[in-house]
Amino acid sequence: MASHLSAEDDRRNASQDVPRVSFALRSTCWLGIAAIAAVTVVATASPTVIQSLVPPFLERLSRAGTSPAGSQRSGAQGPRELRGTSSEAPSVSDDMSFAGQARSMEEKCREQALAGGIFKLRERDFRKGTYRIKLPGVYKLMTDIEFYPSPQTNFFPPENSTEYPLRNGYHLGFFAAISIETSGVVIDLNGKTIRQSRAHHLLQRFFAVIELASRPFIAKVGPPQFGIVTEEINFATDAVIENGILGLSSHHGIHGNRNSRIFLKNLVIRDFEVGGISLNGAEELLIQNVTIGPTAGFSPSSQDALVVPQATLSQARFIEHFLFDLMGRTILRSADAIMMLRGRSRNVMGIARKLRRAIRAFVSSAALKDPTATCNSKKIERQDSKMCRWYKRYAVDDDGEWTKDWKAGQVFSNPWNLPDGSAVYGILLHKTLPAVHEFGACESGGKQDIKGAAFKNVIIRNVSVRQLKLRTDNVVVVSANGSTVRGPAGDVVQLLRAASCGGPRRLKYRAGGSCVSPSALERARYVGTVLSDAQIAFQVLRNHFAADSKMSSDDLFKYFGGVAVPPQIIDWAAAKKGKLSGLFTPGGLGPSRPAFTLSCNEDAMAHVNKGAVGLRLEFVDGVALSDVTVSDIENEGHELNPICALVHSLQQAYMLETVGETMLDDDMGYLGADARGIVTAVAKNINVGSHLKIVNIKSEHGAAYGADLREATGLLSLQMEVENVTGRLGSAEVMARPDPFGGNVYRLVKADVPF
Repeated sequence: MASHLSAEDDRRNASQDVPRVSFALRSTCWLGIAAIAAVTVVATASPTVIQSLVPPFLERLSRAGTSPAGSQRSGAQGPRELRGTSSEAPSVSDDMSFAGQARSMEEKCREQALAGGIFKLRERDFRKGTYRIKLPGVYKLMTDIEFYPSPQTNFFPPENSTEYPLRNGYHLGFFAAISIETSGVVIDLNGKTIRQSRAHHLLQRFFAVIELASRPFIAKVGPPQFGIVTEEINFATDAVIENGILGLSSHHGIHGNRNSRIFLKNLVIRDFEVGGISLNGAEELLIQNVTIGPTAGFSPSSQDALVVPQATLSQARFIEHFLFDLMGRTILRSADAIMMLRGRSRNVMGIARKLRRAIRAFVSSAALKDPTATCNSKKIERQDSKMCRWYKRYAVDDDGEWTKDWKAGQVFSNPWNLPDGSAVYGILLHKTLPAVHEFGACESGGKQDIKGAAFKNVIIRNVSVRQLKLRTDNVVVVSANGSTVRGPAGDVVQLLRAASCGGPRRLKYRAGGSCVSPSALERARYVGTVLSDAQIAFQVLRNHFAADSKMSSDDLFKYFGGVAVPPQIIDWAAAKKGKLSGLFTPGGLGPSRPAFTLSCNEDAMAHVNKGAVGLRLEFVDGVALSDVTVSDIENEGHELNPICALVHSLQQAYMLETVGETMLDDDMGYLGADARGIVTAVAKNINVGSHLKIVNIKSEHGAAYGADLREATGLLSLQMEVENVTGRLGSAEVMARPDPFGGNVYRLVKADVPF
């Protein structure tokens, strides 16, 4: 069964000075096994082993199995089973001790929960917002829950709420249906489903059905507002979640930080956009009898056709929230700032109100169960009429105004109806920081000898991860003096798409239009969208309040967050026919330095794009997998934005002289269009004791990998079947990447026994 690396794979790893080995087998006869190809992966301690032992073997395999450089693989060639062993790797029996401990831990957790009492949960318990579990107990769902909290306050907590304090994470909105903030908790879903309502799914774009802490980020991590959080965070420990369905979620099914002794059993987790189970810094974890997938938009039924918006909707909601919910009428009365936009004088708050109406027009239509209906339809369902009244509170009640608002709101529309973030995961295990950077991101000290693999004891048993689909959006990020041009919540101001060469009304809008050359950038004028107008106006309003100390620095941050739009961008947007020629040329910030730079490989929140992944196991020490299937992992995202491919010509055009100073990040190693069944980094003692099957891993425009074993991965015991891995830029059933950090170096040897 063929497995190979393409020329693209070689190009991506050209910068690495360490050996790299892939499994490349076509002829099973060479191994003397008639029915199925088999190899053993041996982890060794020194990079020299691979140099001295492997090359002759690999050379023979390469002649037999690697296709010519530049060829593209198409179609599956049947199943292939891989086994890996290490003399130091854990055996199945080694994991039984923790399995026994896990049973004892779970029993103690249940005893503690029962001692706290039984609490029956119904829809009314969720009307005011997140159901916060602060006491031990058994919490049992008595009905299906469709989360639709507090519409009377724009689906956000009131500013003075004590139950939902804004400074403790709720400035994000109701980020979870349930939060577990103590120990000794059992959530018995009782065969029921808990999910976001269609409207809340559109309006609350950061959400977990169950959050395993009192807030989703630790202090000084996450959006800018968490940089000043001082409140103590309460993490869930000794918790069981079982027996039901976690449904529609704009981000996660289950999310947590620094959790221990967590037991997830007998669950279906589906219709999420980022991760089924996403745990940062979790240890002593059991995931058993769980089905994860499909993702939202994978294959919507005709009865419940979900609308998955662009990330731009989330960005617009934050601006709306800051202006109309947090500032309040007293402050807004003094917000009489005037700005120039496209050569015309505009009132800042008029721009903000236009954004608010566009949000409501888009959401109230997208939330309708009848996708052909609008809020002007004479016959709409009773539930839908609530959403339309919500919109019409803020809009002129006539057809012309509705049509105008609806058209403006199309900047939030996602024609592919798939998640467009940096990545999607079935299961993500990571350190106690958001997994927004590249795979295995940490300082070299954490990778050396795999010291960063600090979170211990994970069992994943009888789990199916299936039907994950993503269309990663590659946003070209503009930065000034090293700082991203952004809105209040870290949202990227997508300037290329707001420029005349980007063309927000063109089909090419999402690809950046024709902004693919220095001359096109220099000539580009500001066209704008209802969102980019508001992002720029938000900065103008901040400048207005900052002038003459009209607001304290604390209040400026409270009401305006981390907004950072430089004056040069404001001036460009103000002109009727302004050009970017003065922004991307040398001299803007000093000799031979452009005023602004571009970077690639990121999404709308400047998170590094990584694509579609079934299992991502990082910073863990001791993971036992058995009876795990990863199937139908797809990425429809495009390759790197065309402008990024011109990095070298742009550097030459602008005569950058400083070594390492670049206009664009190099496009080598772009992962956003890729698909992976399983990926490991900074991880050790991973034991696949019995069947692991990876099947149907597909990338429309990138590379595909069944298993990707990245740097600082060590002490593996693998046994897996990999089938049908296809990518336009190449594919590999197993990619084993030796590294200089004391992790594995792989050599391929003949399997001792046939299967």
